[in-house]
Amino acid sequence: MARYYDPETTSEEDVRPRTRTKSPAERQALMRERNAALEGQAAFEAAREVALRQLDVRARSRSELETAITSRGFSSEVAASVIERLTQLGLVDDLAFARAFSRGRFEAGGKTGSALRVDLQRKGISPEIIDTVLSEIGADEQFERALNLAQKKMRSMPNCDDQVARRRIFSMLGRKGYSPQDCIRVLEAIVEGRDDEY
Repeated sequence: MARYYDPETTSEEDVRPRTRTKSPAERQALMRERNAALEGQAAFEAAREVALRQLDVRARSRSELETAITSRGFSSEVAASVIERLTQLGLVDDLAFARAFSRGRFEAGGKTGSALRVDLQRKGISPEIIDTVLSEIGADEQFERALNLAQKKMRSMPNCDDQVARRRIFSMLGRKGYSPQDCIRVLEAIVEGRDDEY
């Protein structure tokens, strides 16, 4: 559509073409350039602000914080110094983070074993810490949680054939990280429970 301006009533500012706004990618690239240009204490403080904002949302692992800082254009040396300082202050602790994370995933979704190991590896947790955290979840506790999950799944399949129900429960527990032996024990316990009802 063509625009017509009356030269007597229109100023040059009204006729001037509008400048194009920057896209999100352009704004992010500009932010990275600005952050990369910072040096010394200014870079440290700006990177620390990024880390603290991340920690305001939820607890983070060292790896997650490093990724957040470096993705905003800061050098890995600045990220390492900020994370080291936050660790000294007790704001970053991979072991405490891994314990809380794994406990939350276990209690909320029933994840354990290999599934929980994969989630922790994605968060950048070291294998030693992962082994420590996974060993804290006891076998009896895992069995009880698996049994509760299986019973809940059984209730959601009232008209399902026994063979299909067993296969679905076995698959669901396997995806959550339970070993095949645990899955079999749970299925046997459910069958015993059904036999006792009749």
